[in-house]
Amino acid sequence: MVVCFLLAGNWIAAAKWVQLAIWFWAGVSKLTIAFSYVVPIMTANNPLLKNPWLRRRLFVAYPEDLRPSRLGKTMAHAGTFLEFAAPLTLLFVTGDGALLYLGMAFVVMLHGFILSNLPIAAVFEWNVLSLYAAFFLFWAHPEVSLFEVGSVPLTIYLLIGCLVLPLLGNLFPSKISFLVSMRYYAGNWAWNAWFFRKESYLKLDRLKRAGRLLFEQQRRFLPAEQAAKTDGVFLAFRTLHLQGRILGLLLPKATDGNPFQEYTYADGETVAGSVLGWNFGEGHLADERLIENIQTQCEFEEGEVRVICVEAQPILGSSLHWRVVDAKRGVLEEGYAELSDLARRKPWDYGEV
Repeated sequence: MVVCFLLAGNWIAAAKWVQLAIWFWAGVSKLTIAFSYVVPIMTANNPLLKNPWLRRRLFVAYPEDLRPSRLGKTMAHAGTFLEFAAPLTLLFVTGDGALLYLGMAFVVMLHGFILSNLPIAAVFEWNVLSLYAAFFLFWAHPEVSLFEVGSVPLTIYLLIGCLVLPLLGNLFPSKISFLVSMRYYAGNWAWNAWFFRKESYLKLDRLKRAGRLLFEQQRRFLPAEQAAKTDGVFLAFRTLHLQGRILGLLLPKATDGNPFQEYTYADGETVAGSVLGWNFGEGHLADERLIENIQTQCEFEEGEVRVICVEAQPILGSSLHWRVVDAKRGVLEEGYAELSDLARRKPWDYGEV
């Protein structure tokens, strides 16, 4: 949108295309069975939702079976519908009328539901901005046609940024960041699990970095047991999602059969946040490239750091590409896991099933 402000003959028309693309591709990213796991977890985690009966109804049979229930799946499908319905309705608005009111109702329901859940890791500013953009661009200026951009170079730029890159990013998620691909909050991202054997994580102090790992920071303010439980929330949050259930399948491969208690788990996002000072949920920031760069200064011994790297599901695929990486030796093993197989696993299944 900033580029539209600078270059468009009519920046309101150009900004409309950007906002429509954000909603549309967000809807496309939800076309995976992984998303049906996201909404129940988000809603059950809502600090304002106090009704235990409703929270349990989001799952098949809490606490034994934490797959999404019919209610949970319906809520997820409703969210996907709204992310398609809002842009596809506002796309045809040419003035004040019923179509405009309907499209705005879809927008308010979509972002109102997200905001009301107070979801972990969600960017609330994005939801507030999208609401503001909807009212400013479409409610206040319904007469501005989408074909009034008035700049050929900007039109080409919009085609690349709002069509080509998101399409390629959904087809080849390993090549393009999910941020550029507009694949937000779909439960389908690249992510990493880092395992430091014993106290090998202390070697990270050789780096000039933004801060210590999260669990080290928590130990400064919380009792040891509470700090461990708090940090364990990341592990639980990952494995509740469908993608995260690959962790139990790969853990024995990453630890060479050693007891899990010998390792300290750190989510790739927290490692990237510590070393780079930024993560934003982008798993490509904590994959083999970061491991290689850290190794040049920390010089981990073989087996001291193992990282499970999981790639996102392509929109036309049904599997996840994974790698097990040793900081010293590099990639030890790689393969693919079918989402249908992961759906049969429980979050706490750590080993072969």
